[in-house]
Amino acid sequence: MRIFRNAMVFTTLFAVAACVTVNIYFPTQKVDQAAEKIVDQVYGIEQPDGEAPETKDDSSSLSRMFEVVADCFGPTAAYAQDATTVSNPAIRELKNQIAANHQQLKPYYDAGAVKIGTDGMLTIANTSGLSVAQQAELKRLVRADNSARNSLYSEVAKALGIAQSEVGKVKDIFAKHWRDKAPAAWLQ
Repeated sequence: MRIFRNAMVFTTLFAVAACVTVNIYFPTQKVDQAAEKIVDQVYGIEQPDGEAPETKDDSSSLSRMFEVVADCFGPTAAYAQDATTVSNPAIRELKNQIAANHQQLKPYYDAGAVKIGTDGMLTIANTSGLSVAQQAELKRLVRADNSARNSLYSEVAKALGIAQSEVGKVKDIFAKHWRDKAPAAWLQ
């Protein structure tokens, strides 16, 4: 009898443990919206006041129905901190620093001396025709801008409650916006 009771307790505990599933949610849409807003501000792209950026709804009504059913009967998701904004003093300072760097880098972009890589980071491309002082200034600006970008990605992740191990995903989302909104001549 004791063996049977122990087996029942073990089976019950195992069944309960097997039913508990935690999905960690990465807030792709929030990061995408933050990246779009920050990149627009750095590049000086104006959006009408009060208008939210357009979002694409890729889900059909049938797939949305399956999502609702899965939400009701499927595992419960543990969501990362729900933040309505990713603006804080550190993010604003980094955004302003990147915007200031951008203004100084614009002539270098236009001359083809600096490019935006596939990872969204700046690289020095062609320094022919630049003086030694201009080359040194360009290297300083690129180094400062790349450092500020990396810090920005970490701060955005922190503001949204994203683990630092996931900062690479934040960087990838920002890279897409840096490249999509830049003139083709600026891309590597």
